[in-house]
Amino acid sequence: MLTGLGAIPVERAGGRAALTAFDAAIPVLKAGDLVAVYPEGTRSPTGGSTVGVPAPVRLAIAAGVPIIPVGVTGTDKAQPIGTRIPRPGRAKITIKFGKPLDFTGRPDDRTSLRAMTDEMMAEIQKLSGQEYVPRYAPKRADQTGGDQAA
Repeated sequence: MLTGLGAIPVERAGGRAALTAFDAAIPVLKAGDLVAVYPEGTRSPTGGSTVGVPAPVRLAIAAGVPIIPVGVTGTDKAQPIGTRIPRPGRAKITIKFGKPLDFTGRPDDRTSLRAMTDEMMAEIQKLSGQEYVPRYAPKRADQTGGDQAA
């Protein structure tokens, strides 16, 4: 159903399989359309905002587009970790959009990518009001949605 709506599937195994989604997203962005990326890579079991992965920043730089930070709250109650079907009536879901972050023209070495990713995550944390947890969210096989930011 999601691919029918235009979603680009992401293979979480990494390597070339994950790059397929990256490659598919660039022409979408260059055409002026939007792509939602969850920069934490997975759901946070604590409900806090964890360290972001640099993929959204790399994608924005490659496509020459800004990132619009988005804070989303309440989804951890509407669809707790381990549940398959969301129940939106169980919680108020709030979505807040921030000002665009333009990283075009900035260096894309590891240190710069980390700094830009941290800048993006700081903006998302301001929008969501979530507490920062200074570690990557653990990988879980049964995660099916939840509080995230794009």
